Formats: sequence, C-alpha cells, structure tokens
Amino acid sequence: MLPREKLLKDGVGSLSNKDLIAVILGCGSRESDVFKLSEEVDEKYAADYTKMTYSELMLIKGMGEVSAMRLCSACELFTNRKAGIIKIKCPQDAVNLIGNIRDRRQEHFLTITLNGSGGVIQKRTVFIGTLNKSLVHPREIFADAISDRASGIIIIHNHPSGELEPSREDIFVTEKLVEGGKILGIEILDHLIVTSKSFYSFKENGKI
Repeated sequence: MLPREKLLKDGVGSLSNKDLIAVILGCGSRESDVFKLSEEVDEKYAADYTKMTYSELMLIKGMGEVSAMRLCSACELFTNRKAGIIKIKCPQDAVNLIGNIRDRRQEHFLTITLNGSGGVIQKRTVFIGTLNKSLVHPREIFADAISDRASGIIIIHNHPSGELEPSREDIFVTEKLVEGGKILGIEILDHLIVTSKSFYSFKENGKI
C-alpha cells in the first residue's frame, strides 16, 4: 500500500519515517523515485531529522529544489512546534498557567488537558460559580478531553474565601471525576485549589 493510501486508511500515525518523508516529498525525479529519495533522507538524518539543511539535501542524487524546500520547511515547523510545547511536571507548573483567577471573587473551574508526555493540549474555563455536584458533571469535563485525545486532565478551581482545605463538595466532585476517568481511560492527574496566596494539591496530599 502506498504511503498516501495508508495515511487515508489508517491515519498518519500508521506511517513509518520513510513513508512520512515520501508523503512530504510528493514525487521523485528522473534520477530517483520518491521511495529511493525517502530512503536516502532517512538514512542520512535518522539520528536527528532537525539537522536537515537545504544545501545538504541538495547533495542527494535526484533531490529537487522544491523537494528540499519542503523537507526543510517541515523540519522547521516540527522544531518550532516542539519548542512551544508546555509541559506540566509539578503542580506549580499548572498554577503558572491559570492567570489571575486566584484573585477572583467568584469561583472559576478550569481544566488543563495533557498528552501522554505531560504536554499541555488546551486550557479551558468550564464554568464560573459556586462549585457543586450538579454543575460539575463528568460529561462536560471529559467531552473536551475526548475531543483533544488527551491522556490526562488537571482540574483547578479557586477559593475566593482564601481557605485552602478542600470542602466535602470538592472531595465528592474529585472522586466522581476520578471514577469517570478510570472508565474512559483519561486520568485525573490532580485537582488544585488556589487562593491569592497559595495552592492545595489533591495529588500531593494523597487524595488522588
């Protein structure tokens, strides 16, 4: 099956590195077909594809200017994208993303969806108002995570009162979301309560 056909049938994740290079190249030349070119590029840069340069690519027999430009552009896009990924390694990293909700007079409930390596996919404000079990429904929380194809979620809400300890309602909502996550295969990684001065982590306090 040709790489393009495989991509359409099984998705981009089914392609090998050589297949991906072939799709980017699009076509070969009179001197080398696209598969020969992709094989040579893969052999030359398999250790680090971000090292591709236009001048070096043009030394490959049969490589055209447009093909070399496509590969360099794809490399640059990947490098920029990778550098821009924010990773959550500890609760403070998540707190740093929430802006000024710590000082708000109303409770704000946010979610941060993450990929398998802890990279942030999206941050959302789910609702504004007093936290209760009727407002925080697993369906609303996990719908976005499923759409993001996330592997985990961090939930955050503020306590305008300044009280850091979780309420019974906070604990109930967290337990309900954790159980929902187990069913869906999307882990609730932490629930953070924030105030203007500090934060409380369910994970660090053994409540998740």
